[in-house]
Amino acid sequence: MDLFRKGLLEQMERATRHGRIDVLINSGELYRALGGYPGSTHGMPFCCDAMEAEMKLGDVLLVERQRGRNDCPLLVAPLHLGGLKGSL
Repeated sequence: MDLFRKGLLEQMERATRHGRIDVLINSGELYRALGGYPGSTHGMPFCCDAMEAEMKLGDVLLVERQRGRNDCPLLVAPLHLGGLKGSL
């Protein structure tokens, strides 16, 4: 899960550097950007777990995670509120 957490926090940092006030994070895109193969979902639960573990007050799930399926949420994290829990 550390790989996914690191990638998630890097996306947040990049958005902050570009002056964004919030960021939309797609779990599937994050998974593929970190080496997950298109169509391969065997590591997706770990990616979803990392996203859920980093959520904090003010973050918004656009799509709820459904247990037993490999898809998981889209997350909007407001950067002006500090974004996710972790920091680089």
